[in-house]
Amino acid sequence: MESTGYYKSNRLLTDRNDPEYELTESKSIKSEHYLNYFHLQLVVSPDNKWIVDNGWVWHPAGCVTGWSILEWIENRWESEDGMSKKNLWSGKEDWNDPLCWVSDNEIGLVGRNNYDFIDEDEPHGWIFRAINLETGNVAKEFPISSGNIFMDTYLFSCLKETGMKIYDINSGLVLFEDEKINPCNYHHKSKEFIGFDNEKIMIYKLIEEECKAANTDTSERLSSSDSSKLRGSR
Repeated sequence: MESTGYYKSNRLLTDRNDPEYELTESKSIKSEHYLNYFHLQLVVSPDNKWIVDNGWVWHPAGCVTGWSILEWIENRWESEDGMSKKNLWSGKEDWNDPLCWVSDNEIGLVGRNNYDFIDEDEPHGWIFRAINLETGNVAKEFPISSGNIFMDTYLFSCLKETGMKIYDINSGLVLFEDEKINPCNYHHKSKEFIGFDNEKIMIYKLIEEECKAANTDTSERLSSSDSSKLRGSR
């Protein structure tokens, strides 16, 4: 897969030929920078300094990697074997699992470990990991549902079978859950979740002031309305 990049001048910065791999009866030949990796979902950090690749390697097993965009501009092979590239989570059971940015340099990942590749004493079941792109270290880890995740003050997990769960990002405690709320996406600017229910578009407003208030009833942190009720105010 050839990488391309443009920066202000529209000049191609990462022009290159794909590294080659040749398998003969006696040996295998790999050209420099050859990467036996399958690229999938790419997400860029909020400050546009990091990129995360939600891909996989052959067995198959999920393998999430990340590298510096600024270094990539200078080194067209940064995504293969550059100094800033890090394996964030290798040996996952699946690939393209849910993820979201927790901060400018911290990515939140959901997944399960594949025990063909890792020790049995590693955590079982679905887990959440927040990983620092600068160090590659796991900053936070706790059990979680397997649904899509969104981060805004709290960590939101949404799955059709279990609805919405809100987690404290630092402790992993479930602060609120409602199996009837199942949004599929979140808009950070408007502070709104969107979902579908009985052929209706449902919008759930995140009330930030109530989220930040201590010892409040978490069930009051979301207010819900269907699209017809909101249309007149837009």
